[in-house]
Amino acid sequence: MVFAFNFPDLGEGIHEGKLVRWLVKEGDAIKADQIIAEVETDKAVVELPSPASGTLLKKYFEEGQVVHLGQIVVAIGSQGEAVPPQHAGSAQGESVKVVPVSAPSPSETHVPGKINVSIVPSRPSLPLPVLVSASRPSFQSDVQASTPAGAVLATPATRAFARELGVDLTKVKGSGPGGRIMPEDVKRFSQQGGSPAQVQGASTVPTGVVSAAPAAQGFEYPKVSFTDPRVERVPLTPLRKAIAQKMVDSNRWLPQVTHFDEADVTRLEELRQASKTRAQEQGVKLTLLPFVAKAALNALVEFPEFNSSIDVEKQELVLRKYYNLGIAVETPEGLIVVSIKDAQKKGVWELASEIQSLAGKARERKASLEEVRGSTFTITNIGSVAGTGATPLVNFPEAAILGLFRAKDKPVVREGQVVVRKMMPLCVSFDHRVIDGAAAARFTATIVRQLEDPATL
Repeated sequence: MVFAFNFPDLGEGIHEGKLVRWLVKEGDAIKADQIIAEVETDKAVVELPSPASGTLLKKYFEEGQVVHLGQIVVAIGSQGEAVPPQHAGSAQGESVKVVPVSAPSPSETHVPGKINVSIVPSRPSLPLPVLVSASRPSFQSDVQASTPAGAVLATPATRAFARELGVDLTKVKGSGPGGRIMPEDVKRFSQQGGSPAQVQGASTVPTGVVSAAPAAQGFEYPKVSFTDPRVERVPLTPLRKAIAQKMVDSNRWLPQVTHFDEADVTRLEELRQASKTRAQEQGVKLTLLPFVAKAALNALVEFPEFNSSIDVEKQELVLRKYYNLGIAVETPEGLIVVSIKDAQKKGVWELASEIQSLAGKARERKASLEEVRGSTFTITNIGSVAGTGATPLVNFPEAAILGLFRAKDKPVVREGQVVVRKMMPLCVSFDHRVIDGAAAARFTATIVRQLEDPATL
């Protein structure tokens, strides 16, 4: 009996992954739950365990190739047994059992050739420990979609577009990964008279990068021709696709404004320097970031709309009563946002220790999925590299993001005298549907006031 292990549904909207590394080779004897491969998705690098014991008869993908939901990853059985073709199986991450034609069972479906194929449900407790993660927290964790899970595979934006055109999504064939219905599928279905059979072909919009482009408004994504041979084409990694999609989502769906200010952190820097040695003795790298994080968390309690999201479908503001602080971390592969859970309960040193730990895991590609999802407000520390200002995009579907820039000595006027103080620029980008400019100014001023008077922290 042969088991064909399909790429499973990992949840979180994951429909494909890049095969990073094989840990076994064809002909190897493997055991159930043995890790056989590492796959990079747009959220994490996961270890794939074998669903059964036996001999690995065939690997269907090479390292570096992209595997889609439901495609067969490996066939496992006994030496000499026939293996299924790549197209066998379902799009639900099930296993395929292959048995000789001479011994069919009533539940089997005949496949022309020498094998019969029947569907065997995936093991419900299939362990998928996560090694690495990327940033794309799901809004669904806080605000559930109105359509029951599994009915149709489409984003809230696509559903809203379908309602505008009066299209029944259950009749639309999706061209996206895993059968996801894209805005252009809805548009094509409406233009062609609503016949499901007429919705054919792959999407003309690059999946995962600009799938939220203005196609839903009746425009086609502009096609660019690269005719000059002096170019190099580099495939986008799952993480880079996720980052690109995140930026498109944020820029398209959130009307954003950025408010700028600066804080005199001279006293705070003196406090940090005085505490630096003691922190190092305890293995903590004490930077200005954890102090800013604590000030921001205090401000969030006073200004709850900055720790919220808007539910467009229900026309409600979702005010979160918990504070998961997102910290943007630069890695060689791209930007990853790690999430400090219940951060408001932690002091400056605890925040410093957790930021250091999670950032290290992110850079080493070892952060778990739980450690990178569920943030409710994000801080991006651009000043750790360089610069005096920028307009960071809100980490959709959050309502605001705090940007920090490099603190520098500057001449400023204090009590009529020009003195040198260490000034740190900062800014808040916010969803203007939820937050007004005056509120943003007060929120930022509250953070500045705490940073200028460290005793308040």
